[in-house]
Amino acid sequence: MVKARYDDALPRLVQIVHGWPGFAAAVDTVAVVRDLKGRLHLVGQPRAGHALADADALEARLSDALGLWFRSPIRWTTDPGPRGGLARGLLERAGRRWPKSWPSTFDDGLGGVIALRPADAPPGPALRWAGTQRLLAKEEWLSDQQATPPWPARADTPLVASFFSYKGGVGRSTLVAVLASRLVREGRHVVIVDLDLEAPGQSSIFGQAPAEGVVDYLLEAALGAAELSGIPRDVTADRIGGGARTVGSLRLVPAGGAGWSLLEKLARLDYLSAGDGSRSPVAAGLRALLKAIRKLDPAPDYILLDARSGLHDLGGLSLHALAHVDVLVMRDDAQSREGMAIALRALWQRTPPEELRVLVVEGMARPSPTEAAAATGKLRDDLHPVFAETVYSTLDAPPQPEDTEVPHDPLAIPRNTRLEHLERAVDVYPALLDEPWVGALLDRLHALVGR
Repeated sequence: MVKARYDDALPRLVQIVHGWPGFAAAVDTVAVVRDLKGRLHLVGQPRAGHALADADALEARLSDALGLWFRSPIRWTTDPGPRGGLARGLLERAGRRWPKSWPSTFDDGLGGVIALRPADAPPGPALRWAGTQRLLAKEEWLSDQQATPPWPARADTPLVASFFSYKGGVGRSTLVAVLASRLVREGRHVVIVDLDLEAPGQSSIFGQAPAEGVVDYLLEAALGAAELSGIPRDVTADRIGGGARTVGSLRLVPAGGAGWSLLEKLARLDYLSAGDGSRSPVAAGLRALLKAIRKLDPAPDYILLDARSGLHDLGGLSLHALAHVDVLVMRDDAQSREGMAIALRALWQRTPPEELRVLVVEGMARPSPTEAAAATGKLRDDLHPVFAETVYSTLDAPPQPEDTEVPHDPLAIPRNTRLEHLERAVDVYPALLDEPWVGALLDRLHALVGR
């Protein structure tokens, strides 16, 4: 017998249940519950006056086909005593909805397609489906509950932009420092928040050695006693361009102090919610942090989040629950494209279409303009199908593959060897801020929010 695998378990369960004789006639709603170990539990709500005569045979068939990935017994909301109560509770937990992160169409094994009818659809002869899962991590990536920034993007509110990369070493942190320095030169008040807690970089870029930072604020927020005072550091004179006079300002909210204590603090951050609709302690703490930053004097015009790379819980929070604009920084390689597809799908399933603002940046692009244009065009073509399935899926007239100045059109940042070998922003040549890509990136960032 072929070994059952995690990725095959849900499609196989749907196939078996959908094709089981008499199931739809006897059962109104079925809920699939995936537990912490990844096993699938089945909960059924029978139609009034009906019962599935061969439920034991169905259990045996599922156990045989799914192996360890199916957990018997099938629970029925009409079971007597605690079993029925548990079944009704699991169905309620599923919320009578099918998770957006799960497929909603499946191969029926006979050349056809099974299109699941969600449990919140009106009652009818067709079976209705619901689903839910419990998680040990990655809740912000897998959830499809709507997430919105702490405040709306308006002309009179600070613009929050998150900078995320699936891989490290693509120039994300340097990009944040460059944009912040350019905005300060234009007279803007900017705050950088270093959310790369496991591998902080912004403190080094601006020559700082902080004793506390974001991680300390989050721990105190979990105790209900967080204070921002003393954490932001004025690094206006340490930006690219140095101490030249400016009416703008740059403040850094560092990740935290270096040393063994940082590791102990990181080990105490809780990224999971209680399952009751409340936010996780870290999510609640970060929203409180942004609201406290908004009250700084002078009030910031921009808050730039240097997010954690990879599929880390903190990267998911930075993308899905905090920012008005998500800047996805990538290189033109297979691994980055695969990671970008995951990030876009996660963004799409949590963000209302009217609030989904995405900008792709190609870091380390070819320095030759001719080569860069050709490579960027190919990357644009590669990204279009991913955007078509997510960001563009609800648009009446979605952008075409060849369109430019649209979300799937990456803005290329030429590889700069001079910049790679400089460690501190203040040592970077000021003329970098006048390079065309810097202004182009700011223009596209502002266009996304109508500024």
